[in-house]
Amino acid sequence: LDVMFDAKVPLPASEVPKFQQLLDASFKKKATRDRKDGEMPSRLVVQKVIRVEDRAMWQRYTAKRTALCSKALPKPLVDHPGSGLLKTSKPADAAPDAWPDCLGELTSAVNEGYLYHGSSPGGAMGIGEDGFDMSRVGSNVGTMFGGGAYMAECSSKSDEYSQEDGSGVFSGMRALLLCRVLLGNMFYINES
Repeated sequence: LDVMFDAKVPLPASEVPKFQQLLDASFKKKATRDRKDGEMPSRLVVQKVIRVEDRAMWQRYTAKRTALCSKALPKPLVDHPGSGLLKTSKPADAAPDAWPDCLGELTSAVNEGYLYHGSSPGGAMGIGEDGFDMSRVGSNVGTMFGGGAYMAECSSKSDEYSQEDGSGVFSGMRALLLCRVLLGNMFYINES
């Protein structure tokens, strides 16, 4: 990439309904033991969408994707028992104007997809600066499956880990990051 870019870009209001539709489609009204702060909401509501554009993070990401593509390809997600397309996958019958404009095409050969990560708005902005800080792994909730950045295809699951900012421009709000991720080979379990 010859162009420098490093910005957090608020998306136009016309994109909010598209993200709301994605949030609704990936919402599962089922609380798990991880929901510690109250009752299960009936719906999550998009207030604002900010796109993180960062050249250094994008270059690291695309280098990793290229490296994964050069290895033995993983078993496709849809071939795992009880699996299918991610809830955040673009529906085959989606109208062209119903899908968020900023979500690009994915490389299915390495199980690339979009997954949610719950955070506070301040935490989300920090992640948007340099990516996930792996030295902080487990500092907020724990590491049930080992060290790493935890993501979910259900917006309601990631919401269980979101937190409100007590002050500032996002006071009283929670954050979900919709992250472009390389899933590679899956570690499949059917009970925790």
